[in-house]
Amino acid sequence: MQDVDFTVAIAVLIDRGKVLINQRPKGWLKDFWEFPGGKLEAGEAIEATLNREMLEEFNLVIEPKRELMSYDFDYEKYKCRLRFWLCEASDEAIASMLPLEGQNFVWADLEAVAAGKYNFLEGNKLFVKKILEFTDR
Repeated sequence: MQDVDFTVAIAVLIDRGKVLINQRPKGWLKDFWEFPGGKLEAGEAIEATLNREMLEEFNLVIEPKRELMSYDFDYEKYKCRLRFWLCEASDEAIASMLPLEGQNFVWADLEAVAAGKYNFLEGNKLFVKKILEFTDR
């Protein structure tokens, strides 16, 4: 892998055949769908980033399980390393989650995601094409 401007920890949270996705509420990538997550801070472990981001975005406590896929993606403004991690959360935590950053979110059917029903960020599309390989559905 080449040098990147930053690394993004991405939570793949699957519950009963559906995966949590959210729509970016602002910025130059506004309205695109993505898997929740965010940038690693200096010296931060990826599991800590996943937990921090899910708390900040959804008030959701998660348990990162394992990395599913990692690759570099070159957006027009920067190059980033995307690290997709399978995460779990309790039914109680999921029931009480809230979108804290103004984003739309949905528990999307895995088959619909794989079929391209949602307009994902370009950087997420390689993972989207392979999502069914990583799940038991």
